[in-house]
Amino acid sequence: MSTLSNEAYPSFDAAQSPLSPGTTLLEASAGTGKTYTLTAIFLRLIATEGLEVRQILVSTFTEAATRELKDRIRLRLLGAREAFAEGNSDDSVLSALLQRHASDREACEERISRALRDLDEAQISTIHGFCQRALREFALESGQPFDAELCKDVSPLTLQVARDFLRTTLHAVSPTLCGILGPPKAAELQELLQLRLNKPTMVLQSETPPVALSEAMAS
Repeated sequence: MSTLSNEAYPSFDAAQSPLSPGTTLLEASAGTGKTYTLTAIFLRLIATEGLEVRQILVSTFTEAATRELKDRIRLRLLGAREAFAEGNSDDSVLSALLQRHASDREACEERISRALRDLDEAQISTIHGFCQRALREFALESGQPFDAELCKDVSPLTLQVARDFLRTTLHAVSPTLCGILGPPKAAELQELLQLRLNKPTMVLQSETPPVALSEAMAS
């Protein structure tokens, strides 16, 4: 079995790795500084890339993580503004940015100050919150009703779908075939439906080979 070399997965330098257009996937274990890296990227987009706060979307999983990110980003910007004003910092990322942008320190400081003033416009939210806002603000473009809501738990809906399917399907089925199928099992059908919703490309296969209907009825 071969293993991928380090060149295939280069380490990400929060201060110097390019933030070019496109998609960049960062993989990290717990406690390796993901939040620190996120705030560094946010800072670079503001200070050196010239983006406005409202142009950056930061999305995470929980409300607690969202609140922490907001606080950490504010603190990071405050520290960066002080560092660019004084021209030095003990932070490795800030130190590298100061060296690379020594000639336009004042411009960077001004961008950071503007970002701090506009931080209330920052789009820092949970994935659920972002999707809800997108549906509300772009209802016409997406063809969704204005009062559309996202369900955090769809299990009641999938169970209802499974029950409705069994009710409408078995209504016209002969008693003989119902006897072959056995009692309706909405919970099992719901489980299969949930698996398919979670992984649309997954192929569902039976553990036993299929039997022709005529053969099953004859037996």
